Amino acid sequence: MMDRFVTALLDHILNLKPNTVISLSAEIHSFDPDPLCEIECVEEIALGIRKRQAFPLLEYTTTNLRNRFFSELSPQLISQKPTYFDKMNELIDVYMEIGWNSLAEASHSEDPDKEATLRTSERKVIEEILQQNKHMVLINSPTETLAQQCGMAYHTLLLLYLDAVCTNYGLLKVRTEESMKEFFTARDYLLTTEMGELSISIERENCQRSAGFLPEEQIIALPAGCVTCPARRSSIHGEILAQRLYYGTKTYHNVKLRFDHGSIRFVTISDDRNVNFDLHNALSGSAETCYLMYGCNRDLLEFTGYSLYDRCIDDSVMLRFYDMNNQPVDIATKAGKLKKIKI
Repeated sequence: MMDRFVTALLDHILNLKPNTVISLSAEIHSFDPDPLCEIECVEEIALGIRKRQAFPLLEYTTTNLRNRFFSELSPQLISQKPTYFDKMNELIDVYMEIGWNSLAEASHSEDPDKEATLRTSERKVIEEILQQNKHMVLINSPTETLAQQCGMAYHTLLLLYLDAVCTNYGLLKVRTEESMKEFFTARDYLLTTEMGELSISIERENCQRSAGFLPEEQIIALPAGCVTCPARRSSIHGEILAQRLYYGTKTYHNVKLRFDHGSIRFVTISDDRNVNFDLHNALSGSAETCYLMYGCNRDLLEFTGYSLYDRCIDDSVMLRFYDMNNQPVDIATKAGKLKKIKI
């Protein structure tokens, strides 16, 4: 299976050419049941790169070391730009991140100033990489910790992930192109579920697709296979039953939501009033920014419990909001139908 994965990554996604330099960034998970879970993936990719006459540049860290940097260094040191970065950036053609969690998401601190500084520093580094016309591939490889978070056996989650990544990229490109053309034909949509319907208006001229093709996409997050459209928050109106709601490290099932022209009126998930109250607050205090995502990956057909994977489930619909701390709140269904509203 790893052979198929490496072939899909290097030949179909990257279309790797000789003498390309690829930065491979991985982590030793100090607190994970399997601390070395990323090593096999790194080794297989690195060997595949060399077999294709290209060059891997390996960069490792540990969870504990990252957390210590985060907690023990001052904001000034965290934001300090490495003096070697510009020279290194000249050498590297593609940046590849193995793990599913970013540095900011994986670190823990009670100091909001340090957290904000770290996030700002990370954004600046990514912006500089992209300004130099470099490419980034976020592998999002699962770990035991993610599997536990999803309530799934690690091997099961890994197989679902690998099937989705090893999809037919020619067909995926066609499928996402067809979906993009459909979204360009209308602004107003109706999402119908088994319990209610939701009206949504999109900014169709700003839709983007994830089909896993360089150089067409400067940043690729795996698995690929979705179309993302900015939505007008004030247009979201109605009541639906979402099969999944993702917030933080939690995934909730069968959530009833009612929106009144963008404002959340109620969230009902269980008899636990505290959970309902927390989710209501997260959506009530959320930013105006929101997105509609339509899944197109025909090799991903069931929920995994991780929204970055599940956004690509074939024929699924996901709405993404952000709470007041800019953390995503995703609601999804693969049983609903998205229809254009003819005016």
